[in-house]
Amino acid sequence: MPHPARAVRAGSLTLTAGLVAALTACSSASGSAPATVSVTVIQTRTPSASASPSAIATGPISAGPTTSAAGSCPLISEADAADALGQRLAGVAVQSAGGKVVGCQFFDVQGTALAASEHLSGPNQPALEITSAQYATPTLAHNAMVLTAQAGVNAHASGTGVAYRTTFDPIDGANQDWAFAFATGTTLVIVRTNEADSELNAERIGAAIAGKF
Repeated sequence: MPHPARAVRAGSLTLTAGLVAALTACSSASGSAPATVSVTVIQTRTPSASASPSAIATGPISAGPTTSAAGSCPLISEADAADALGQRLAGVAVQSAGGKVVGCQFFDVQGTALAASEHLSGPNQPALEITSAQYATPTLAHNAMVLTAQAGVNAHASGTGVAYRTTFDPIDGANQDWAFAFATGTTLVIVRTNEADSELNAERIGAAIAGKF
């Protein structure tokens, strides 16, 4: 999990955002009982006569338009993704921006009797989605990770990131599917799955792709 909360002094001014995320552990269907963790969102700036809060960029850095095309995902193979999810996959879409792969979507097999006996998503709903975004500093990437998890429910620290429930596959309902977010350097990576029963699949995929960013 990221560094403990701390205030950062910029010149003669110390500025710490007053947002402390208490990510409380909740029991998941995996049977584990994650530990409670408190994370502080930190924002710093250097005093300047011309600076204003609205002029400080805190969101992701735009890499330009994102395109999507069928192909092989360089972050994780289709076979490894299917094994991690425990689902039969039949399609992959690779997202690119600025000449760089920024994410992948994996789709379940369609048109078979398996859809009635297994939890398989429809043709336009990914079973797994991996996205990434660049921020100006590691602190901003970390803050984005915390706020992303806070937007869902059951957020708690797990390994080097945060697991949480979010709304992903509409047939599962609101805030039912497990996701995993982690920050590495200035990059925020989010793994969303159509898995409502256990967080372990999302965490396993996150661990498998961490070295690719």
